[in-house]
Amino acid sequence: MMIVHSANQLPIRFTILISAFICFLLSGTHPQAARATALQQTIPDPNSNLLYLPIGARDSGSAPIVQGNEPNPCTEGEFLDLRANVCRKLDRPDLGFDYARFEGWRDKSRVIQSGCEETELESALAAAQGGGTVKLPACTLEVGRINIPSQVVIEGAGVGQTILRGGGCVNDSPKRILLVQNQADVVIRNLSLDAGGANCVMLEVERSTNVLIERIEIYNSTEVGMRFKNGVRNITIRYADIYGNGEFHGIGSKDCPTGATLVDCPPESWSSSYAIYSNRLHNHDDHGLNLHGLNGEVAGNLSYYNHHAGKFYDAQCVWVHHNYFRSVQDWAIFVAPTLDIPERASHDLYFYKNQYVGTPANTFSWGITYTGDNVTLPLERYINIYTMDNAYAGRLKSNDILLNICPNTAEEISPLENKQVGAPGVCALSDYPSMGGAAQIAPLAACPTVSQRSARQ
Repeated sequence: MMIVHSANQLPIRFTILISAFICFLLSGTHPQAARATALQQTIPDPNSNLLYLPIGARDSGSAPIVQGNEPNPCTEGEFLDLRANVCRKLDRPDLGFDYARFEGWRDKSRVIQSGCEETELESALAAAQGGGTVKLPACTLEVGRINIPSQVVIEGAGVGQTILRGGGCVNDSPKRILLVQNQADVVIRNLSLDAGGANCVMLEVERSTNVLIERIEIYNSTEVGMRFKNGVRNITIRYADIYGNGEFHGIGSKDCPTGATLVDCPPESWSSSYAIYSNRLHNHDDHGLNLHGLNGEVAGNLSYYNHHAGKFYDAQCVWVHHNYFRSVQDWAIFVAPTLDIPERASHDLYFYKNQYVGTPANTFSWGITYTGDNVTLPLERYINIYTMDNAYAGRLKSNDILLNICPNTAEEISPLENKQVGAPGVCALSDYPSMGGAAQIAPLAACPTVSQRSARQ
């Protein structure tokens, strides 16, 4: 069981050690087979003598945050800061999965035991829809397309114990294995998804409401590990390990094609209200995180050894804090527009208490960039973009967009041209719940309010 420190304890500082980084080839077998020979891997802070939370020995470079069916390491309304191994309060607990709605439809007495065949899982899902729970045993299931219905809980025996392997992708575009489409109130937990090296999206949520994904593992795809898109409402993704997805991302979210107009991409298709916290996202050929949604909180994640650590394109009203972002080739973070929709110009983005590491510092290193890409929108719409008290191994750059910074921080002394001192209330980070305060965090400007869908949509 992982020992978690409370937020009011002093952080434990260690002398930085020489770390061994061992890379193993991903195979069709589960990474647990390599644990006996793998070395412990650590994530050092290049700017200090801190040694961050050790990551257990696996060929993926990490270990499950929770084992089997253990409870989550932090209580509801909290996230696990994976760098510091500390439970902190969420700054926007109103975003993401709606627990009250969940308890309103769940029938705890209706539990359906599934077998280890794809047809048995499909039968169990049909019997459980409308409030039941499907229990999966410890085994490996070869699956093609699994359509998940509304109001159902899918619960495996644990990460590395229940494994759904994408034995064959359904020939659509894109190829999806687990699909939550036009549904509501779905929980998926305690299992592994192995793409088997195929070009499959292992888990996709589309046009659906109120989805919780927790304590899962996704690996070995040449597509996106997990994606939500096209008008998803109230989704939480937490305590996951997603790695080794070649070509694309760990977690992706994009509602509209690049260059789309408001006619092509109306507000009902915009994803809104998401929470992504305490996940490990690593060893992807593109981004660890690729998020285009509105009204989100991204906290306590480790995104490392990806081509880029993450991007927040077309984003509005998103709180990004206590994350570790490390790229291996280029920018750690992108913030830019891809839509020709002035109403989707990025505003009210709050980046604080993160660590950014770009391309190795002994060459040229980019920390975070705010710049245009593909389309150009009026600069006056880019307001309330804050970067506050982060740590950088590399350069902080802003092209055209005016950044808000706070006094007595790394950003204040950085050679950043386009910056101004932000509002005192926003800069008072000690008032934020994640920092031990009790302030009610809200955006300075209004974001589109997109209502929840009905119980079956």
